[in-house]
Amino acid sequence: MKHHYPNVVYEIFCRAFRKKNNLDLNTPLTLETTSEPNQTKELPEPWYWTEQDLNEQLASELSFRHILYEKKVQTLARRGDNDDVLFRVFNSEFKYAVVHLSWSGSINKEGHWPTVQIYKDWDDLYENRIKTDNEFYQ
Repeated sequence: MKHHYPNVVYEIFCRAFRKKNNLDLNTPLTLETTSEPNQTKELPEPWYWTEQDLNEQLASELSFRHILYEKKVQTLARRGDNDDVLFRVFNSEFKYAVVHLSWSGSINKEGHWPTVQIYKDWDDLYENRIKTDNEFYQ
């Protein structure tokens, strides 16, 4: 998300920053907010961080029609009460995907399985999935 701040304090800061870094004084600076997971902090139940690499399992279940087909992913977390896995997605417009792995050993040619929910960033994922799962879990 990008923010433009027209207030005086921000303009003074931007001017000083541009000058210090030898940047064009007329180019507007844009602050980009990013949200990333803090893996040193526990996730709410039923989610937990994992070092288990499930990338190969995911790839073995994907047909060329699946939204995650040929996406670069990293396993981040698992849900303790079912087969949902949280993946970070690197080469996509969305950053995170929660996938319900089937463990069937075969590919669904239609691309419907495994089921997946995608999230644009960490805040979206945390608010709309992890917190919600925790509320229903308790």
